[in-house]
Amino acid sequence: MYFAREGPEYHTGLYVDIGCWSILFCLALSMGMYIKNRKKVQRRIALGLHSDIQDMSIMNTEDAMAYRIALTEMSRLEGFDLSLSFMRMLLMI
Repeated sequence: MYFAREGPEYHTGLYVDIGCWSILFCLALSMGMYIKNRKKVQRRIALGLHSDIQDMSIMNTEDAMAYRIALTEMSRLEGFDLSLSFMRMLLMI
């Protein structure tokens, strides 16, 4: 990409180099977030919680309350005690 005709500036080569470094940075950032999410899933499973918990902070009030009721019912049917899991999570922090 560093063409001799572009002289000492080598614009094409520099642009390609900056693009490759930007892609590498984005990949490294996304891999870090992916690994962090996997660790959180493993931690929730170890605490006895479900691995696919949804973020209630972005739901409206009605959807969040319906999800909380559904999650509590699902947990109760599977034999989980959310109050104990929550206390374990607080103690780990």
